[in-house]
Order: sequence, then structure tokens, then C-alpha cells
Amino acid sequence: MINISVFNEFGLQIFREYIESKGLKELPKDILIGEQYSQVISNDIFLDESKSFEDRLMMAKYLDETVSANIFDLFDNKPEFWSWICCLYIEQIIQNGKFSKPEHYIYMPGRIVYRHSVATPVRLYRQHGHDISRMLISNKMHVWGELAEQINGRQYLTRSKKLLNFICNLYYDRNKDSLKPSTGSKISSKLLKNGERSRAGEGGARRVALQLKRLSLNYKVDAMDVTSINSLLPSEYEKFISNN
Repeated sequence: MINISVFNEFGLQIFREYIESKGLKELPKDILIGEQYSQVISNDIFLDESKSFEDRLMMAKYLDETVSANIFDLFDNKPEFWSWICCLYIEQIIQNGKFSKPEHYIYMPGRIVYRHSVATPVRLYRQHGHDISRMLISNKMHVWGELAEQINGRQYLTRSKKLLNFICNLYYDRNKDSLKPSTGSKISSKLLKNGERSRAGEGGARRVALQLKRLSLNYKVDAMDVTSINSLLPSEYEKFISNN
């Protein structure tokens, strides 16, 4: 067990260099606890550095249950805080040496802050509970996920409880606790043998944000219930609506 801490400026820089080198630069063995790298922020809160998580939702649940609300409130927008926790579980978040972009590990306030591997799952779980979090958080520790990218980066969606409930109802299967088939399928430009365009990807998460934008030109969709929004959707979404 290890006291919850934050990086100091030097520790954050060392972690950033490790990430930017894609692991070619080694992390100091005591980067999480050494006084030259980190500072304890609570003597009463301990995190299990050896704990293994099934996925990012399980990690978010653990952190929510273990870390006090006061700590989250004090350090919520601090790169030193979220980057330190990411470093604590970095071997699970980066699997088999496959690094993604730095913003997935180094907390960067601003337009791409939603991509952080720890901050976003924890915030989603604390704000919206299990179902919406399960929909938007990858079921693997080392994978960001298509729905996470399509939805989390659009504040007009993530700030609206009604729109998130609509998207959850559309793509999340509560009975199976998983996304419905074809939710993250890519839009196809392929022509079929009969000359018609393939319908692969229609109605999926890659299109729903744009669809909601179009509807908002004529309707106040962020104030509508799920049934009302469903009634305005084109036929390509029927397979998701009927699969509830």
C-alpha cells in the first residue's frame, strides 16, 4: 500500500519524458514515493499499487471508493495528481509496450483533457454511475475505445444528463452489461455488387453526435426524453432502438 501523492514539477517531467520516449527512458524505482519526485497529500488514504483491474470501470470504482471526495475536489484539475495515479498503474494502462498519445497518460487541461486514462473514467463514474460509465469506458485497461472518443470529446453531450441517457439507452445493453453489436462500427464507403452503398456503420456511435447536432437545429433535444428523441431518428437507428 502506498500513500496517495502528487508529482512535484520534477517528478511530472520525468514521467512525461518516459511517456514521450515510449518507455525507452526508464522510470526511477522510487518515482511514486521519493521526495525528489512526489509529495504525500494524505496520510490517511492508501492505494494498492499491486491491485489488478479487469477494466477502467473497475479502476474508477476502486478509486471512487478509496479516495475521499475532498481530495478529488482539491486536485481534480491538477496534472500532478492524475498523472501520478496513472503512473501508479501504468503497467496495466500500457500493455505490451504499446503506447498511445501522451495525453492518455499525462493529464493536459484543455481541449483534449477527456482522453486521460484515469481522470475521465473516475469523473464519469462519480458523476453518472455505472450504466453511462460502462457505455463510455473501454472494457480493457489498455484500450481507449471508440465510443469514448466519439462522445467524451463533445461537451454538449457529456454535460447533458438527458442526452447521455438517450445515448446509453440506444447503445448499452443493460441485460448483458455491454455495448450492443455494431455500436462502434466504422462508416463504410464500399459499394455492394448491386451497386448500392454498404450500410455498415449506419446508426452507430460515429454518427449519433452529428445526428443530434442536426436535430438541435429544430428541437431542444437536451430537454427531451429518450422516447421523444427516438421518434425523430431516421430508420438507420431502428436496429438499436428495437434492441432494448
